[in-house]
Amino acid sequence: MFSCLGRLGCFATILLLLAGVVGWFTQDMWLPKLRARAGFAPAVSASVWEPVKTEGAARGRDALVQLRKRNGPVFVKVRPADLASYAIGLAPGKALSGIKHLESRAEGDRVYFRGAVNTAELGASAKNGPLSGVMDGMLRGEQQISVGGRMEVASPGHGVFTVDEVKIGELRLPAAAVRKLIAHYAATAEANGGESLTFPLPPEIGDVRVQKGAITLYKSGR
Repeated sequence: MFSCLGRLGCFATILLLLAGVVGWFTQDMWLPKLRARAGFAPAVSASVWEPVKTEGAARGRDALVQLRKRNGPVFVKVRPADLASYAIGLAPGKALSGIKHLESRAEGDRVYFRGAVNTAELGASAKNGPLSGVMDGMLRGEQQISVGGRMEVASPGHGVFTVDEVKIGELRLPAAAVRKLIAHYAATAEANGGESLTFPLPPEIGDVRVQKGAITLYKSGR
C-alpha cells in the first residue's frame, strides 16, 4: 500500500514539475490574460517621441565610441532618435530632407518616424509624382507622415529598414504607394527593392535589435 502511495506521490510530483515547465515556456500566452483579468494594466513597451536633431547624433556617436574600444562593452543601448540622427548624418545627400520636424520612437520591435510633409513635394497632384495615380485628389497641403518598420544589419556597414506601414494624415497608404515613396527617396537613401531601404552604419555594429521599445547595438565580432 505504501509503495503504491509512494509511486502515486512521485507521479504527482512529476506532473507538477511538467506543468511548471510548460507554464514557464508558455507564460507569454496566458500571463497577459491573467493580468488583465486581475485588473493589472499591460506593460507599455514603447519609447516617447523624440526629435531627430544634431544633439542626438552626438549622443549616438558617443555610444559608438564605447563599441570601438577593445575592452569596451559588447553592446550599448541608444535612443531611436539618436540612432536616426546619426544614420541620417552619414547618408549621402539630404535624406528625408522634405520632412520637417522629424521625430522617432520605438514600439515593440518596430521603429517609427513622423514629421510634417508638403504633399505637393511628394507629387500628390503631379502626373509623375510618387503618389500620382494612387492617391489622386485625396491628399492636399501639409500633412503629418508616419512611417513604421523593422531595422536590422544587412552586412558590415549597411543597415536595412523594412517599411511595414506609412500613414499620411489619417490615411494608411497601400503597398503600391509605399513602394513609390521609397523609390522617391532612393536618390538619397539607397533602395533595397520592394519596401526596404538601406542606410549606412559604422562597421563596428554587428547587430541591431529593437525590443520592448529600446534599441540595442551589438559589437561586431569581426
